[in-house]
Amino acid sequence: MAISGLQVINIGLQNESTGSDSLYTAFNKTKDNFGTLANTASPFNTFTGNGVSITSDPGTGTVNIDNTGVTSIEITSASLTVVDGTVTTTGTITVDLPANVTITGQLLLSSSENLTTGSAVNLAVTASYFSTSGASTATLGAGTTGQIKTFMMLADGGDMVITVTNAGWQSSGTGTITFDNIGDGCTLQYITSKWFCIGNNGAIFA
Repeated sequence: MAISGLQVINIGLQNESTGSDSLYTAFNKTKDNFGTLANTASPFNTFTGNGVSITSDPGTGTVNIDNTGVTSIEITSASLTVVDGTVTTTGTITVDLPANVTITGQLLLSSSENLTTGSAVNLAVTASYFSTSGASTATLGAGTTGQIKTFMMLADGGDMVITVTNAGWQSSGTGTITFDNIGDGCTLQYITSKWFCIGNNGAIFA
């Protein structure tokens, strides 16, 4: 790494003053150079990271930071801006926002599953859709506070009955949602340890 501002100490031939610095000048330049080096040196000599591998090359003065699987990101700024890119995770991202969120484009909740009879609803995706060829059943387990789940019937060959744990439309215990026509659908949200219906088109709650 090149350091600017260093002074050149002129050394001539032995016992020759021409082209040489005096001892006073040479020592002052030496003192100034050490001061420049001290002010330019990085105060950091240890680098650590979560999910990264860090190596350094003293020859080039570079520090290489390689992502080996970032497990968490902490943002202390009041805003996060993503330009021309996506934020992708295979787990859960928790974002605690200090104020309202304004979305100028599209908000896409694209995760979904084809729910088959006898299955447990996948809580890791937002939408569960199904086509029945006879009487069908499924189960919905407890969610996470604030979680949104949507259900929709694509084809009706028989009723789909989903048994819901912690149903908000019951005083306690489980409830059911029945879909008996193509196009039936509903949206649930998990609040205070219960699933509540916040939107419905044709589904029957019991």
